[in-house]
Amino acid sequence: TGERDPTTGKTPEPKYLDGAVGKFSPDEDPRNALVDWMVKPDNPFFAKALVNRYWGHFLGRGLVTEVDDLRETNPASNEALFSAAAKWLRDHRYDLRALMREILQSETYQRSSVLPAGAKAPPEELFTVAKERPLAAEQLARAFLAATGEQERVATGKGFYTYPDPAYERPGWLKGGS
Repeated sequence: TGERDPTTGKTPEPKYLDGAVGKFSPDEDPRNALVDWMVKPDNPFFAKALVNRYWGHFLGRGLVTEVDDLRETNPASNEALFSAAAKWLRDHRYDLRALMREILQSETYQRSSVLPAGAKAPPEELFTVAKERPLAAEQLARAFLAATGEQERVATGKGFYTYPDPAYERPGWLKGGS
C-alpha cells in the first residue's frame, strides 16, 4: 500500500499472530489471506476468541476474563471446556447459530442465580450459579412503563408529552435567530 513506518522509514511486513510473515503482490488483497489464516484448523486463536466472546455475552463472564484478553498468562477458568468448545466450533465450520444454540441449551446457561439455603457463594468463574446482571436500559424503561401503567400510551404512539408542550418556554439560545 506504500505506507511506511514513521520511525524507520521502511514498509512494514504483515505478520500473523503465530509469527509467520505474509508475502503479497501489489495486486493481492491481504484481507483474503487473513481470513484464510483465521479459519485454518491449526489456528488456535480465532475459534477460542469467538467461543469466549459468545460465552461472555450470554453468561455475563467469559471462560477467560476479560473476553478480549486471550494470552498464555491469562488462562481459562476451565481449559478443558474452553478447548473442547473451540474444537467443536472449528468442527462445525464456525457455525455461530449452532454455537449459540449449544450455549443457550447448556445446563450452565440454564442454572438459577439462587443459591440453596445455607450454601456458601462459590467463585464466579466456576459458573455454579447464574450471574445476576442488571437490566439493559430499554428493559428497565419498559419495566417502569409496565409498573406505572404507561406502556399502553407508548405502544399506541401517544407518548408522554405534547410537542411542542404549550407550557414549556424554550430558552433563548434554542429559539434560533433571536
